Amino acid sequence: MEGRVTKYTGKKALVMGDSLTKAGRWQKKLTELLGFEVATQARGGAGFISIVDGDPEGFVHPEASMHRLGVDDVRDAELIVYFAGYNCREMPYGEDSDLYPDQRTVKGCIQYVINRIYEELAAADNLTCKLLFVTPHCHGLYPYRNTDGYYEDPVTGMSTKRLGETIAHVCERNNIPVCDLWSESGISCFNWCVFGREPFTENTQYTKYELDEKGNVIGTEPLKYEKGQTYIQIRDGKPTPELYETGGAFPYIGDQLHCSPAGYERIGECIVGSIIKHYGI
Repeated sequence: MEGRVTKYTGKKALVMGDSLTKAGRWQKKLTELLGFEVATQARGGAGFISIVDGDPEGFVHPEASMHRLGVDDVRDAELIVYFAGYNCREMPYGEDSDLYPDQRTVKGCIQYVINRIYEELAAADNLTCKLLFVTPHCHGLYPYRNTDGYYEDPVTGMSTKRLGETIAHVCERNNIPVCDLWSESGISCFNWCVFGREPFTENTQYTKYELDEKGNVIGTEPLKYEKGQTYIQIRDGKPTPELYETGGAFPYIGDQLHCSPAGYERIGECIVGSIIKHYGI
């Protein structure tokens, strides 16, 4: 299909999301396979609301701050793809009647996002624009959180799978198609070593347990790192005090939530397939 002229060739797709979209990888498939010209509105660590409302005033982030979605962003869009949720895994799911900001739940936030997108589409006189929401895929661990996509909270029952189902439920109530990466991408624990950013589950550059000044393990529980704290690491075979400034609380965990080039390609191909399924080619 590469190089084939489709009904989307030369038309604009706006993709919106968090770090998996900010990477700028999966959306290349929209251009390669469908001919879209792609604009991206994304930031690492972004939650549901900031993607459409922008970052709050005074918010500082190492990446460029996100702006509020506006008429100019959607005026010429043939398609909008909204792909988020990884940073909202602890948010309660809520009720069908919820609406942010009164209810800060997944259902309330997704309904608000849909309302905001249509608010700008109406103002731009572009209500024929196609929408596609994308659910999180079955991911592995990563340094900011030591639970993978299969983890289900024993108290709340919350999981990445249920999060995706909740997003899809709100979209169904609003007649918006969904690309279900959890069920349809084929990414799972069997192949995180291929599709995850790192092929390993443990990053041996960082100690998992506290060490003494001689390099002996003295901790019995896995460490939870804090920025600005000093930890003894093994460097060039020697115990070395080292200030921790990287970020994630679990740096000894390999990143298998974000993707390798093959992982982003797989996600992009699935999204393209969903576009064709729901809107044709």
